Order: sequence, then structure tokens, then C-alpha cells
Amino acid sequence: MRITRDNSSCVQALAVVFCWTVLVSQCGVLWGQDKPAGAAEEKQPPSKAGAQKPAVSPTPKKKPQQEQALPPLAVLLDEALEHNPDIRVAQSKVTEAEALLNRTRLTVIQQVMELRQAWEMQKQLVAGAVELKNSKQKEVQRVMTQDLVGALKNPREMESVTADYQQAEMEVVRAQARFAVLKAKLSYLLGSPLTNKEADLVKLRQRLRLKTKELAVHVQQKRLENLGAKLDEKTVVDVQDVPLSEVARYLGPLHGFNVVIDGGAIDKHNPPISIKAKGIKLGTLLQAIQEQHPQVMFVLQPEVLFVTTKDRIPKDAVPFDQFWKNGKRVP
Repeated sequence: MRITRDNSSCVQALAVVFCWTVLVSQCGVLWGQDKPAGAAEEKQPPSKAGAQKPAVSPTPKKKPQQEQALPPLAVLLDEALEHNPDIRVAQSKVTEAEALLNRTRLTVIQQVMELRQAWEMQKQLVAGAVELKNSKQKEVQRVMTQDLVGALKNPREMESVTADYQQAEMEVVRAQARFAVLKAKLSYLLGSPLTNKEADLVKLRQRLRLKTKELAVHVQQKRLENLGAKLDEKTVVDVQDVPLSEVARYLGPLHGFNVVIDGGAIDKHNPPISIKAKGIKLGTLLQAIQEQHPQVMFVLQPEVLFVTTKDRIPKDAVPFDQFWKNGKRVP
């Protein structure tokens, strides 16, 4: 009986163990089905020594990303030529240079047109000056011929025509000098350098121009000195209520100089002169007339005594009171 009871207890214990085993296994199956996808696997407990490790599949390595490919060479060149800052700066300078070139071209065109017009005009002036010089030369030859045969009535005519010829000759030199300057300017504008002969001609014209001015000044001073010397000559006058213009015309031929009356002034103010003198200087006589009539003014020009009033004195003339003071010439 006792053996039977022990056997039945073992059977019951085994039955309980079996039931628990089945129950646990069912629960494990159910738990494995309910586990979400992608969940991390539970770590396996460390295996005992000597146990075989499970095979692990190798993790595939990531391939390195490839570098971005460059555009074609033609595209790169187009981008560089269009957006490069150095090229843009150079383009702006080229634009500025082109504008300056166009402005310079317009200026040169205008200068050439003006110079051509001045050239034609100066050419005519040179021809006119040469023609005038030739006519004055013929006049000098005519007077010289009359002087040789004794047919010259006025001795002062020789001096007058000679002075006119010298003046015409100076005008030719001045006209040719201006023409040479225009020629030099044209050569510069056209970019053609002057030849040695042309350059020497320009320098010669410049020197002649300076010499002409110096000669003109010298001639004028010489003529004034000649007229001043005549003021030192002794004179004789005896007039009573004679108009000033008549007295001046009397003194001119008497002492060998020309007298010019300013009709616009003297006709309105031609005072009568009453004076008697003998053996006094001509300059002293003229000074006495000016003191009696302050409005009257004697003006000295080369070989000419100009009679006018104080408000009509020529610019290039010398007033008598600056040339003669206190009975003598001013040095």
C-alpha cells in the first residue's frame, strides 16, 4: 500500500512538472510572436568555456562617396572669361581708353580743319604782302630815277617811299613767319616730322620776326630823335590872330617835318595864335603855344608832328610835354 502511495505521488509530481513545462513553452512561443519587428535581440548569456560561438555575418562596408564631377572645359572657360574680376577691370580700362581715343580723334579733326582754313588765308596774306612789296619797290625805283635826273620836286618823297618799302618788306617777313608756323603745326598734326631744311626755315623766320620787331623799334626811336633834333633848331615867327592850324602848317615845311592836323578836334577848337619871336628854339615856341591854350596838344610821331586835343591823343604817340620840358628835350 505504501509503495503504491509513493508511486502515485511521483506520478502526480511528474504530471505537475510536465504541465508547467508545457505551459512555459507555450508562453515562450506566444511571447516570440508578439515581439515587435526590428527590436533588438536579447543578449545571450555568456557561454560556458569550450562552447562554440555562433557565426556572425560580416557587416558590409560603406562605399566612399564619389567627388562631384567638373563641367566641360568650354563651360569653365566661358565662366572665367565672363566673371573673372581682373578681366572686368581690364574691360573697364579698355572702354575708358576707347572713349579717350574717340575724343582725341574729334579734337585732331577739328584742329586740322581750322589749320587748313588758316593755311589758305595766310597763303593769300603772303601773296598780298609780296605784291605790296613789289609795288613799293617800283615806287622807290621811280623816285630814285627822278632824283637822278633832277626831276624830284619834293626831297621828302624819297624818305617817305623808302619807309613805305621797308614797312612792306617787314610785313612780308612777318607773313612768311606766320605761314612757317602753320606749316610746323600741320606737320605735327599729320605726324610727319619736319625736315632739317624746314626746321631751319622755321627758326630763321622766328629770328627774323624778332629782328623785325627790334628794327621797327629802332627805326621809330631814330625818327623820334630826328624830330627831336629839329625841335632844337632856331625859328622865327611873327603872327597876329592866325589860326593854330595855319601856324602849324607854316612851321612844318620851314623845319623839314610833316604836320598832320586832327580835323575832328582842331575844327572845333582852332584858337587864334598871336606871337612874335626870333631866334628861339622850335620846341620852346610849341611849348609856349600849349601854355597859352591848354586844350591844344602837340603829339610826336615818327617824323610827324600831330596837332590835336588832349582827349584825342593816339596810343602809339608821345605827347609833346613828355618830350620837351623847361625849354629843352627830355633825355
